[in-house]
Amino acid sequence: MRKLRFRPTKFIFEMISVFIGVSLAFYLNQWSDEQKDKKAEEKILLEIRTGLKQDLQDMEVNIRGHQEGLKAVEFFKKLPFKQDTAQDSVMIKWFNLFRNFVVIQNSSGYESLKSKGLELIQDDSLRYAIIEVYDIEYEILEKLEEDYDEIQYHTNYFKPILDILAENMVFTRKAGLTIAPLSLEPTVKNKYLNYLIRIEGNRHFTLGQYYRVQEKLTKLIANLDEYLENH
Repeated sequence: MRKLRFRPTKFIFEMISVFIGVSLAFYLNQWSDEQKDKKAEEKILLEIRTGLKQDLQDMEVNIRGHQEGLKAVEFFKKLPFKQDTAQDSVMIKWFNLFRNFVVIQNSSGYESLKSKGLELIQDDSLRYAIIEVYDIEYEILEKLEEDYDEIQYHTNYFKPILDILAENMVFTRKAGLTIAPLSLEPTVKNKYLNYLIRIEGNRHFTLGQYYRVQEKLTKLIANLDEYLENH
C-alpha cells in the first residue's frame, strides 16, 4: 500500500488560493453594493434638486401674492385720510388684502431618501442641509402660513373691515367695486388702521421667512450641482 505524503507547500498554496478567492468575491460584492448605492444616491439627489427648483417657483407665487397684499394695504390705508386713490382694480385689491396661501412642497425625492435611509447621502454637511430644509424650514413656513392664527387674514380681518367699509362700497357692472373716501370717527378709524397695520406687519414678517428659505434653497441647489459633478 502506497503511503500518502503531506506536502506543506501545496497545502499553503491551496489555502492562499482559497483566501484570495473568498476575499476577491467579498470585495467584488462590496464594490457592487457601493456602485448600487452611488447610483441610488445620484438618482435621489437629482430628484431632490428638481423638486427644490420647483419649490422656488412655487414660493415665488406666494411671495408675489404677499407683495400684492402689501400694495392693497397701502391703498386701504389712504382711504380714511381722503387722499386721492385710483379706483381701478379695487375688487382685486380687496381680494388681495385678505388672501392667504398654502405652502406647496415637492418632497417626493426626500421621501425616497428617507425610505432608503438618510445615510445614503455620503456627505454629512449635504445630508444635514437637506434635512434642515425639509424637516425644519418647510415646517416653519407651513405652520406660519396655514396654522398661525395671527396670519389667517380672511378669518381675522375680513368681517371687521367689511363692517367699517360697507357703507362706502359701491358695486357697478362697469367699474366693479369702488370705495369712496371715508369719514370715520376717531375710535373706528384707529381700529381700522390697526387692522391694516397688523396685516402689513405679518405680511412683511412672512416675506422675510420666504426670502430666508429662498436663499437656503438656492445655496443647497448649488451644493447639489457641485456634489453631483464631482461624484
